[in-house]
Amino acid sequence: MHVVAGRKRGAVGFGLCWIEVIGEGAGEVWLKPEPGKATIVFLVQLFYKVLIPVVIGGMAFYVVLHWAGGKIRKRRERRLA
Repeated sequence: MHVVAGRKRGAVGFGLCWIEVIGEGAGEVWLKPEPGKATIVFLVQLFYKVLIPVVIGGMAFYVVLHWAGGKIRKRRERRLA
C-alpha cells in the first residue's frame, strides 16, 4: 500500500502516485519549457541544442582535414622521390 497525500492507495504505478501528489500538469514545464516559466531549463536546453551539433560538426571537419592533409602529404612525397 502507498500513502499518498495522507490517504492509503492500492498498489498502483509510480506515475499515478506522482501525478496525484504533484498535480496534473506538473511535468509539462520540463517537457516544453518556455523562457517565461522555466528560464534556466529553456536556456540549458538551447545551449545543448547548439553545443552538440557544433562539437560533432567540428570533430567531423577536423577528421576530414586530417584525412585530406595526409593525402596531400603523400602526393608531395611521391613527387619529390
